[in-house]
Amino acid sequence: MNAKYQSRYSSMHKGMVEIRGIPNFSLVFFHIGNYHTDTRGCPLTGSYYQLIDGDYRVLHSADAYRRVYPLLAKAAAAGSSLVVE
Repeated sequence: MNAKYQSRYSSMHKGMVEIRGIPNFSLVFFHIGNYHTDTRGCPLTGSYYQLIDGDYRVLHSADAYRRVYPLLAKAAAAGSSLVVE
């Protein structure tokens, strides 16, 4: 996944942002996606969601990733602890 994002977001990508400390889970990353099939439990970035035919869809995921990634990467590089609510 890291190589794909390095290519797609080369001007800002410094590595995947991993969420640690979740019991019984590992390799949990913030990433783009529009459907539940795009993730195995990782949070998807998005501007809003829509219910279509009984299923939720995340919209404007790539734009939201471009907005949130620099903030997460900066905090992680500074050694800050982040709380996701």
